[in-house]
Amino acid sequence: GLKVAGPRGRRALVGLQIVLLAGMLAGYHFTPYPWLFRNDHKVELKQFYDEVGSLMEEGEFLIVAGQDWDPSAAYTTGRRALMMRWEGWIYQDFFIKAYEDTLRKGFKCGGVIIQADNVGEEYQRSLLDLLGMKPQPTLALDDTLFFYKSP
Repeated sequence: GLKVAGPRGRRALVGLQIVLLAGMLAGYHFTPYPWLFRNDHKVELKQFYDEVGSLMEEGEFLIVAGQDWDPSAAYTTGRRALMMRWEGWIYQDFFIKAYEDTLRKGFKCGGVIIQADNVGEEYQRSLLDLLGMKPQPTLALDDTLFFYKSP
């Protein structure tokens, strides 16, 4: 183990442990999740998802485009999600079938989250047209993440 010379060394070690513990607790206290250091983008992202969740009604699901298989949007909003990993999926029968099956099971689409820096503009327009949504986002985080509420 670590050898500390005398009582002065022990006090220094205890002082160091207290400083480290205080830093960890402060990191936990000031962020929505127990990260060691604060990450303002993650805090803003959580606030964005919380707002999306509050705009949706119980039983509604999300369509999430451009976030690969990242479950953060579904988990943080507390909603089920239909993930669209690749923008070409909108033109595939299986996406339309999955969407229609979800509606048939009694769920309503509450909106779409689009990670714009991963999804082309033409694809964004096609997706919104397919779902009958207007191209004006209800919420935006920077110029990269948008939420479009269903009518």
